[in-house]
Amino acid sequence: MGRPTKSAKAVTKGQIYQAAFRLIENGGLEALSFRALAKQLCVTPMAITHHAGTRKQLLSALIALAFSEICAPAVGESPRARLQFRLNRYCECAVANAHLIQAMLADTSLVGDELSRFTDQIQQELEAFVDAETVLPVLSLIVDYTHGFVSSAATAPDGHGPGRDEYIASLDWILGRL
Repeated sequence: MGRPTKSAKAVTKGQIYQAAFRLIENGGLEALSFRALAKQLCVTPMAITHHAGTRKQLLSALIALAFSEICAPAVGESPRARLQFRLNRYCECAVANAHLIQAMLADTSLVGDELSRFTDQIQQELEAFVDAETVLPVLSLIVDYTHGFVSSAATAPDGHGPGRDEYIASLDWILGRL
């Protein structure tokens, strides 16, 4: 099999990413393969590789897209209110993209610039009302709690897992004890 002819269907990165999100949503990370993407888009697996790179590069791009708005300005008059706003927004996005969170937890090199900036923002908000020695342990606690919540909410049968109200109430409880 040689190079595709000019009549071969063209595919864009955007189409690949949309198809990848659908595959993950319907079948989890196990469903994401270049063959499955190629079949869905009526192109060759090499066309997918040409545009998306390796599987790791594809996952990294999907994570960057899924969390692209996470660092938008926070609403709130106090550092605590802004922290709650940021974490609630992250939690919503993380639950919607739980499979990508699992991929990041399995391979932390997938954490991109946007999520690193987000972590820095969370740390800065904490520094405004928590003593310096406590910031990193509290940050770790909040990150662990949030990811545990996301895992519980995402894997529970529809309507049977914890909801956002429970997340917010528990986060308020944690922050109220700082």
